[in-house]
Amino acid sequence: LSKVESKTLEYLIGRGGLTRLLLASDLRATRKSARIWERIFADHAEQNAHRQPRYYFGTFTCDEGNMSDRQPVVRLKYLQRKVDKVLRKLKLHGVQFAELQGLANYPAGSAGRLIMIGIHVVFWCYGHFEPVKEAGKLNASGAWKNKLGIPPVDFRPVSELKGGLRGLAYYLNKPPHDAK
Repeated sequence: LSKVESKTLEYLIGRGGLTRLLLASDLRATRKSARIWERIFADHAEQNAHRQPRYYFGTFTCDEGNMSDRQPVVRLKYLQRKVDKVLRKLKLHGVQFAELQGLANYPAGSAGRLIMIGIHVVFWCYGHFEPVKEAGKLNASGAWKNKLGIPPVDFRPVSELKGGLRGLAYYLNKPPHDAK
């Protein structure tokens, strides 16, 4: 990346500068960020083609990532460290993206609303990896629990996703739409 692109990406992901005024709903900012991530992924694939990296998309959710609007405490660093430990243990390399999902109809009964924080990861490896098996082991371990009824850990080969790495760059930078 050029110095300008690097600085722009830094600001778009919330590091330095006047980022306190940056909103996820800013379509120009999210589109710009997606274009930069698209280039980063493409450059990585090209520069490492001789090593034949295999790319995957992972989603991590757990009850520790759920936040009530009545007790707005975000445990983002905790979740990021938890995901990082998994990646290191499995000898994977990746980039994390946090996503906030508003759930307006949960838990109901005038108990407030829930914001679920999930961590998406674009990760890769240079050797053998069985995504379904490894996600299943993590889900069965008890370390990842999700009372919302969805599997807390999901891994998929990027080759199975519509749009591949390019599509992921845009998906991971999508603006918030509304609460479910």
